[in-house]
Amino acid sequence: MDDAKAAKIAQKLARTRVLKRTNRQTFILAGKILALFVVASGFFLLTFLLSTRHVDNAVTLMPEQILAARRLNRVHLAFVYLANLARNPTMLDFFRPVSSEGWLRELRGELLGLRELQNALLYGSAEYKTHGSVKRYPPRDELDFGNACKYLPMAEVRRMDELDLVARGVTCETLADGVFTHGLNAAYVHFIDRVTALSSQLMDLTTDANRTRIKAFWHSDAVWQLEYMDRFFLHYGLKVHNEMFITEQLDNNVNFLDMQRGLLAGFLVLMALTYLFVYGPMIRSLDWQLKRVQSLLVMVPYDVIQTSVQLKKLLMV
Repeated sequence: MDDAKAAKIAQKLARTRVLKRTNRQTFILAGKILALFVVASGFFLLTFLLSTRHVDNAVTLMPEQILAARRLNRVHLAFVYLANLARNPTMLDFFRPVSSEGWLRELRGELLGLRELQNALLYGSAEYKTHGSVKRYPPRDELDFGNACKYLPMAEVRRMDELDLVARGVTCETLADGVFTHGLNAAYVHFIDRVTALSSQLMDLTTDANRTRIKAFWHSDAVWQLEYMDRFFLHYGLKVHNEMFITEQLDNNVNFLDMQRGLLAGFLVLMALTYLFVYGPMIRSLDWQLKRVQSLLVMVPYDVIQTSVQLKKLLMV
């Protein structure tokens, strides 16, 4: 009796199936999904950071464009102050005439401001909130410190004013002993230095109201050089210089858009490769495993299913 009972229990235990659960595939799937999430998050975070940096950089460069335009106007204003200083002795009968000291004070203030603007644009200034343009845009560096005449074609320069430069024999290479061949910055500094020197000479003659002297002064070679620079070469050169700040900004925008398109293309290619080599095989594998389990379950006897609690729960689900 005991032997029969023991044999029955052994037979029952032999027919009992124990299903072992494993989380390995779950962890693998979670890891792949997490990796995809990290890559996507990294792409969007990188795009956001680069966009923010590009906008911040564009905002910081805006003062340079404004200062460059202001510099162009103040150069001509300095020459106007010089002319008023020269003519002041003959304008004393005007209503409330400005004294020579007043014109000189205004002129020196403009010249000081022009020097500060140039230094701020080239080398940066905390006061003007500029970072300096040297070694940042090669064409502008060549214009500032190379041969500026390459950027000052005579056909364009002659359109700046009505004076006939050809008849006067004035060229970029010969004006002021070829100062433009040493760069626009050298010509700019030369212009400020010459205006400063002439203003000092004029102050020694403030008591002389002789119109002949004023006419002789305005027809001197030193004044003609300054006038050619103010009305033609320096004016056009500063316009080209100002446009380079805008061109640099536009080039930065194009480079940023190209980089952004490259990142997007790389991200899409990565997603496609991930689907082809990671998620595509994983989906096919899961589908194959599901079909295999379904096929196996068809062959499992009903009484075995009833004796396995885990298998019964699985089939009920």
